Amino acid sequence: MAALFKRAYRLTIDNLLIEKLDLDFKITRSLKREPNTAEINVKNLSPDSRQAVEEKKIAAVTFEAGYERSPGTPEQEGFAETSLIFAGDLRTAHTTREEADLITHVKSGDGEKRHRQARTSKSYAPGTSIKKAIEDLVTAMGLGLGNLKALGKVEFPFAGAVFPNGTVVSGNVAAELDGLLRSAGLEYSIQNGAVQIVTRRRALSGEAIVLSPTTGLIDTPSVSSDGIARARTLMIADLFPGRTVRFETNRVTGFFRVNKAEYTGDTASIDWFVDIECEPLVSAA
Repeated sequence: MAALFKRAYRLTIDNLLIEKLDLDFKITRSLKREPNTAEINVKNLSPDSRQAVEEKKIAAVTFEAGYERSPGTPEQEGFAETSLIFAGDLRTAHTTREEADLITHVKSGDGEKRHRQARTSKSYAPGTSIKKAIEDLVTAMGLGLGNLKALGKVEFPFAGAVFPNGTVVSGNVAAELDGLLRSAGLEYSIQNGAVQIVTRRRALSGEAIVLSPTTGLIDTPSVSSDGIARARTLMIADLFPGRTVRFETNRVTGFFRVNKAEYTGDTASIDWFVDIECEPLVSAA
């Protein structure tokens, strides 16, 4: 992984790019089906930018964070290596004064309104694949298909990959999607505007992120009686719910799945961390 060096971020609200002002943030992402959330507080936006943000009724919000690469070749110097840690919809924006600073408070949810409000009523003929119905539900929520396309056949235990007698899907889209996936031994979450599907108690495919004192792990992870590990790391790229991590410490070793990640940072302090909750995996995904 790239050296963890000078901190960098990029905040985009609609067409407004912010990357030099002081700010603090708290972003919470998990494997639960409830939308992820972001709270970002920006100091001293210009009057025009502040007004534009506060007047937005509908706007996309994206936030990247990471570090600039260590000085190296001339073309690398000052290059910000950030990763996307949040993409969602603007929920609210307002400004308060704190001593000499004007703080614009931005709150956002990932697919929040569509997840709560989307409804469907659709019938499927005999022989329709379960995966087709799942794709339709994801589309009805206005979400990207994420890793759904990369999945193989979606099958119900002892019933195969199709609806032999057809079916009707009707009601709240999120509830219908959750029901179909659970019946197939799968679970979903919304990650940066797209659906992410994993097998229950398993992780996404891909190489594990090694977490050790030399790769950004801060202190030794704690492990509860039910096996859940909690740890704090520096702002490591691509550390998000669903990923496999491998702890390499004197007290905790092995493969775990990240179930929850809370990203916190403050350009005016030392905070630039990811707090993760992980469950153990029997084997690496």
